[in-house]
Amino acid sequence: MAIAHNGLLFVSGQGPLDPETHTIVSDDFEEQTRVTLQNLLLVVEAAGSTINDILRCNVYVRDMENFKKFNPIYREFFSRASHFPARTTVRADPPRDGVLVEIDCIAAISE
Repeated sequence: MAIAHNGLLFVSGQGPLDPETHTIVSDDFEEQTRVTLQNLLLVVEAAGSTINDILRCNVYVRDMENFKKFNPIYREFFSRASHFPARTTVRADPPRDGVLVEIDCIAAISE
């Protein structure tokens, strides 16, 4: 889900769910991270924006020990973008059991 307001797109937290079955794709943190980022981008693109329009991400990880795994995946994902979005990462328990990472974002709305 996303809300557009004054030229910005506010994307709700996305997780590692298969878009068709709505089940968690894996218990592997790295795979969950890749799927979560892809799901985030799908919402941004559905609103007509691109990876280049993502301005800020908030990242919630269940276990900060996984942060060292998260950073290279995030860097690789955004390496094709014109810039790296601003980011905040915090330890938090996502609301669904088995979810190890959740990400929301703010993106510019493409003209």
